[in-house]
Amino acid sequence: AAVSPDGNLLAYQEVVGTKLGHIVVIDLESQQEKARLTDFCLVESDTAWGPDYQFYPETPFPGFPDDLEFTSDGRHLVGTFQVVVETGFARAVAAWDLEQGQLVYLTEPGGFAPPAFSPDGKLLAVSNIREETVDIVDIATWTSIGQVPQSGFARFASNESVVLIDDGLTVYNWADGTEIRSGPQGCDQRDYAVSPDGAILA
Repeated sequence: AAVSPDGNLLAYQEVVGTKLGHIVVIDLESQQEKARLTDFCLVESDTAWGPDYQFYPETPFPGFPDDLEFTSDGRHLVGTFQVVVETGFARAVAAWDLEQGQLVYLTEPGGFAPPAFSPDGKLLAVSNIREETVDIVDIATWTSIGQVPQSGFARFASNESVVLIDDGLTVYNWADGTEIRSGPQGCDQRDYAVSPDGAILA
């Protein structure tokens, strides 16, 4: 589940019997449904991780949400999804326009880490661990405007730079992919945070 930055919207995955269903977005003040996102397959929750998983109906990709997060203005919902591929499961990143109720961004299935927003909320860092790249996506157009040819779990250090963690910490200028500075080794790849001014790592 996710709550928008202004606290007005809640997004969660609906459960219908043993099925994990659509993503529903609720206006918390009115308690009314704002959007219902149906661009992915439903899954039987009791077989989701076993050999007999069943997905239905056919939709753009057979998967279910892993992480969800609103953009700073609450207009878009972004998430990583577990997706069925021939070899088992992979992860994709998807985004919806909640005003239109439409899928506006979707990666090919791969080894994607949860995406990260820039401090001003205008950019999204989409890290593909398998391909060892981090794409910088402009949320206004949902197109890639830069790429860092390195692997790691990405966070923004500022609007102009990203922090990557892969055993050690490195800060890159995302516009040209150059290294700005490096930090401590042995950092946990998933659970870390960068302060809004990019000066402090936790």
